[in-house]
Amino acid sequence: MVEETKKWKARNLRYKKPIVKDLNIDRIQEDLWEIQEACEEVRWYYRLR
Repeated sequence: MVEETKKWKARNLRYKKPIVKDLNIDRIQEDLWEIQEACEEVRWYYRLR
């Protein structure tokens, strides 16, 4: 029974998604560009007021 539990746990580990799936330099740069664009839009909006 203990052996079956170990096998079941090991099998389930294979199907877990990685924690840092999107933690790579390309994704980080893309996110930063999107944040920068959003900040520029806000800055532009407040400059017009």
